[in-house]
Amino acid sequence: MYQKSRYLEVNKRDRDYLVYHRLFGNLSKLNEKAYQILENISEQTLDKADLKDIKNKFIDNYFIVEEKEEDEILKEEIANRKLADDGRLLVGLQLVVSNFCNFHCTYCFLNEEHKLRDNSEANRPSDMNFEVARQAIENMLENIRKNGNNLLSIEFFGGEPLMNWKLIRQVFDAYGSGEELGVEISYTITTNGSLITEEMAEYFHKFKVSLIISYDSPNSRERISKNGLLLDDIMVPVLKMLKAKKVTVSFNSVISKWTIGNYDYKGLVDFAAEHGIRYLGLILDLDGDFIGKGFQEADIIKLLLDAYDYGIQKEIQITGYWAKMYSQIKNEEGTFFEKGYKACPATGSKVSVEPSGDIFACKCCPSKMGSIDRLTDVLKGEKYRNYLNKVYKNGNDCNGCEIQSFCSGVCVGALEKKGSMYGNNKSLCNVYKAITKELILRTDDNDFSDIIEV
Repeated sequence: MYQKSRYLEVNKRDRDYLVYHRLFGNLSKLNEKAYQILENISEQTLDKADLKDIKNKFIDNYFIVEEKEEDEILKEEIANRKLADDGRLLVGLQLVVSNFCNFHCTYCFLNEEHKLRDNSEANRPSDMNFEVARQAIENMLENIRKNGNNLLSIEFFGGEPLMNWKLIRQVFDAYGSGEELGVEISYTITTNGSLITEEMAEYFHKFKVSLIISYDSPNSRERISKNGLLLDDIMVPVLKMLKAKKVTVSFNSVISKWTIGNYDYKGLVDFAAEHGIRYLGLILDLDGDFIGKGFQEADIIKLLLDAYDYGIQKEIQITGYWAKMYSQIKNEEGTFFEKGYKACPATGSKVSVEPSGDIFACKCCPSKMGSIDRLTDVLKGEKYRNYLNKVYKNGNDCNGCEIQSFCSGVCVGALEKKGSMYGNNKSLCNVYKAITKELILRTDDNDFSDIIEV
């Protein structure tokens, strides 16, 4: 016996209803007649010959379910996740190859990060050596093979990772794209871009590196090198070189209390378009505490949506954590059932390794989980399990939220610094929900999982 799912979320437009499942997404457009059939579900109605196709769509999208079907799916997922301390979800490795930087950005969290972590000699700013990187990669490869996976994602991070280019080049030379190892290795580098040379660009092209350049709006004066040069003075020739070498480049741009006052999203998008950048991440400050202190929720929502719309005009994809919930709801990217995490891979799908070999969930997280030479012990430890189960435990205030199964809450690192990974920031929650709803209402016919009409 089929019944309407209790997890349905409905947004009404003038002539249709936009419906999605709060666990699985499957955003669909229903006309009035289809919606009324869903609302007044009965086997007799659905078994009519002319409604068989609609019934199948309702079933496929979990809009109608058999009794306790969803409870069984959730129970199985939770049981599988409890077994995931064998590392089955762990496919991402963040290598913090240098904790030094040639820039002195106003809002950088790096110095504060080291104050919050233990102050032992091993955790003072330093560069990673190849032996630590090798051990981290080998242990990850062993874990991946053991669990029957075939993909390893390696992210070079910092500080400014290109200050330790020698180490990065050694990794490329030793592991390549992973073909000879029986895995596919993908690489990402997050950098300020100022140190990029032709040799680096050639490596980036050869190994299909996704290069993420941190770049705020052209009016910003918060990103400045230690010798006084602004990033704008450096970036134009670098971007021209990268374009000529056919390197995949995207921008990350931080919106914080330091940058929002003169944030020029049009200038940023125009600059990106001019240099062939087609992917732009707008990153809200990790804890969001600046909202309500001069800039209100409505200001942030308008800024992000205006930038999103302007990006569409310029054929640039504007995204960020605030857009990931919508991406999952319309199945543009997988939900945690498919990929193991919602919006933040630090919930069990990646680990971050410092030059010392110490393991954290992410560079943003202050809680050490162990050491890379004992990865199995890390995975069996309570701290890793806490991150792993964060998928289900955003916090009590999140229970029943329309985007709970797609949102990881506020950055887990930012929450930990305040005492618990299970808190939240109400202003950021309001921003996420409002933007998700607005993006849903703007969805065009090409982006629905299904269009269901009678």
